[in-house]
Amino acid sequence: MNRWANLAWSHELYCGGHLIQAAIAVKRSLNDGVLFNTAIRFSNLLLETFGYGEKKLKTSDGHPEIELALLELYRETGRKDYLELAKFFIDIRGRGYVANTNKLGEPHPMPRVSPVHIVDHAPIREMSDFAGSHAVRALYFFSGVADLYLEIGDQGLWAALERLWKKAMKKIYITGGLGSRHDGEAFGEDYELPNERSYSETCASVAGVMWAWRMFLASGDSTYMDVAERILYNAALAGISIDGTRYFYVNPLADHHGKYLRQPWYDCACCPTNIIRLLSYIPSLIYSISRNRPEIWVNLFIGNKAEIDLHGNRVRVDMETNYPWDGKATLKISPEKVDEFSLMVRIPVWADIARARIRGKVVEGRPGSYLEIAGMWES
Repeated sequence: MNRWANLAWSHELYCGGHLIQAAIAVKRSLNDGVLFNTAIRFSNLLLETFGYGEKKLKTSDGHPEIELALLELYRETGRKDYLELAKFFIDIRGRGYVANTNKLGEPHPMPRVSPVHIVDHAPIREMSDFAGSHAVRALYFFSGVADLYLEIGDQGLWAALERLWKKAMKKIYITGGLGSRHDGEAFGEDYELPNERSYSETCASVAGVMWAWRMFLASGDSTYMDVAERILYNAALAGISIDGTRYFYVNPLADHHGKYLRQPWYDCACCPTNIIRLLSYIPSLIYSISRNRPEIWVNLFIGNKAEIDLHGNRVRVDMETNYPWDGKATLKISPEKVDEFSLMVRIPVWADIARARIRGKVVEGRPGSYLEIAGMWES
């Protein structure tokens, strides 16, 4: 097959995006730049190939992912051409080019794919619904759009994201499962949420956490972390066995007389690898910091020991908890330097009562918000 000849189905940019993300992870964690150099060469090839310029391909991949990768590469390198290319891939989607073009805009050699299935049915700023869209494709795309908003602050993008989020909350199971239809692994209409026929692909759960996390980062609204937590503890964790050796691809809410059992692997192995990826980056979801304010945000209650760089001050955080079996969590804050900052503690929306005890003083928290604990901190 010729390069770029079947972008609607070939997953070339999708796989390339995962290559870029893997390379960034290896560079950050192991300080090894070999794979990163490969990712740079690949990304530079994309710069030469795609865009609005003459003889460039004015299209994208049938499966969103490259947007997320290029935006993370921009963060790693500071190169704005990667940011602009990610923006191009987001803006070009929804104009019919992805579903019906191949190299240099010639008619696609494969049968035409449904634009709705690959989220190519409307530009992001005009999109109002995504019933019929492949769930993972849609959620990866929305995650990429959220990442772009975080970098450029385009309020048109944020308005679209809020509108689509409200729509998604009418298509989500109580477990956080996303994508109810087996046909096309797709979202259904509003409240089309059958139990026995629930598809709720494990990859869609991972993608749901990705989108909710980015929506929280963009807004500071605990609503998004409430949803991320619901998905994480229910729909996502159901995708892997307790011993970590067997996986669900599909997550129905009825057992069909024992028909559905976790499997050691799948020919299409996206779900096992994706749930492992999610588990590996849970530590990055527990805490976050504000860009321009001295704030540490506590988003999830998971026993851990962390060191956080709060604008030049190393702050050690020790959390002890048996959550979710017990609602009590103890946090010990130990900054390297005496400093004034705020600890923002999430109070889950479902909590009946929320109280914090700080140096013996009891403070009431409001469910569905973050409790701010401000003061001078020292070890």
